[in-house]
Amino acid sequence: MKQKTRSRIRTTVLFLTCLAVLVMVNGNQATRVRATTCTEAWDNWLSAEWGYMSARWSYFYGSPESCDSQCGHFLPHDPTGFADCVSACNADRLAALGAAEVTMFSAAEMTCEPLQVDECDHAQLTYEACLNTFIYAEWQSPEEFDAVMATYTACVTASKIDRCR
Repeated sequence: MKQKTRSRIRTTVLFLTCLAVLVMVNGNQATRVRATTCTEAWDNWLSAEWGYMSARWSYFYGSPESCDSQCGHFLPHDPTGFADCVSACNADRLAALGAAEVTMFSAAEMTCEPLQVDECDHAQLTYEACLNTFIYAEWQSPEEFDAVMATYTACVTASKIDRCR
């Protein structure tokens, strides 16, 4: 049990360190990325959101393959090596989730001004899709709740609804 706790603490510290480094690196940029159209900005966000969802499913659900299964192929008869492999695998997946979150929010911040009046209809529809798709209150695990809430927040930002109100 102590090894699981240590592994969880080590993984959390690694994730927070990677996230802090990524935020500091990206936080020094004075200007936002600019898309030529709001449709392009939305498409870029959808691509980044797909990467985030893939990383989230990999970390939380072991999809397409769990760390136990992945490490079992390489170290079937080495219990110590197997445990280290699983721990490293989980840490790598958590770091990938953090990096994907930064990418997703960077894409959500893409600007597309000037926003045409007819694009507000599109923004409203995408905003409503965010409300219906990411029902973050349904998640019981605090970590999973945070992950889904991050996706919802990025989705609302990417919809550009704030520019129409």
